[in-house]
Amino acid sequence: MPLCKAWTRGDSIAELSARLARAQSKMRDNMIDALLLTTEANVRYFTGYHSPFWHSPTRPWFVVVPSTGRPVAVIPTIGADAFNRNGFVDVVTWPAPRPEDDGISDLVQVPQTLQDLQDKSVQSLVQRWLYECQFRISISFE
Repeated sequence: MPLCKAWTRGDSIAELSARLARAQSKMRDNMIDALLLTTEANVRYFTGYHSPFWHSPTRPWFVVVPSTGRPVAVIPTIGADAFNRNGFVDVVTWPAPRPEDDGISDLVQVPQTLQDLQDKSVQSLVQRWLYECQFRISISFE
């Protein structure tokens, strides 16, 4: 008889689904169309994705959590296999390195694929984030 009946790495789909449902309920209650996740802790909490890639901050990883429906990960191609294994998120990939863009053009397209958004709040958030990043980069090189 095995010592352990089953071993699951990371959080179960049931746990991830419960987290997503709680967050989406709160989002709808507060009229928030989507969350844009960019940090390891937040991405892991909602997707279960755990990887040493976070130790190399050279490529951004994004996850959009809509107020209804499945999260969408916008990630470098190298992470597609791991994200696709649990089938919990939709995955959009971009070939890294792509220093002139690093997935931003793919990320800006995500709101157009989310049918339930009432406005383009995510797109404006991404555009504002991109502007802030460009602003910081231009300052650092001056």
